[in-house]
Amino acid sequence: MPSGAPGQPAPVKVLVRDPEGDPEELWAMPLGGDAYRLDNTPFFAYSLSWLDVIIAPKNRRGIPVFARIERKSGNRTVRVASESDAYVPKELIRRLESLGCTYEGIDPTYLAFNVPPSTSLGDVVAVLESVNPEEFTWEHADPTYEELEGEAPDAPASARGPAIRESSKGTDAKTGNAKSSDVGRNIGRDRSPDAADQSGGRRSTRRGGDDRRGTSGKRTSG
Repeated sequence: MPSGAPGQPAPVKVLVRDPEGDPEELWAMPLGGDAYRLDNTPFFAYSLSWLDVIIAPKNRRGIPVFARIERKSGNRTVRVASESDAYVPKELIRRLESLGCTYEGIDPTYLAFNVPPSTSLGDVVAVLESVNPEEFTWEHADPTYEELEGEAPDAPASARGPAIRESSKGTDAKTGNAKSSDVGRNIGRDRSPDAADQSGGRRSTRRGGDDRRGTSGKRTSG
């Protein structure tokens, strides 16, 4: 188990469920009481990003379970998956890193990118849209499509990125139709069992040098 910095509590795993109810475990730093600060980028959950502060009371087994967002960090999350067994294009990764994004990976075919507050979400979308959609699919994970388009009025204002054009949803490589959030959600479900096993199943991994991180995990670019 990874250890915290001297004088700080060790990170723990918090249970979060995706829209279909499937579990994902995220590393988080205890802040006292039921408050935790997320310490990695989610691979499957929505409307959560690195460093968000959440409330997660413990269940009967003593496991913290996500209940609500206490404070948004200003970070945002987009996810990219290969349409085949090919790796996510290195040129795409390089261009996103040049904008200040960092990433973690289940494996080299499925990456979750953190978009920092200082980076324009519109610039990130422009990079994603410039790459051949037959090579990969991508989705808005935080904020979601619905939050970006104002369909989730209860979402925190800090969770919403700038309004972006309809084409930002991308198109499905097989049908040519505009992607909805339901199409986007499938990118996490098309991972093979072998790929999921590399990170211990449907679990996100802590950023940094821990050997539990995703195969492409990075805290900083460069």
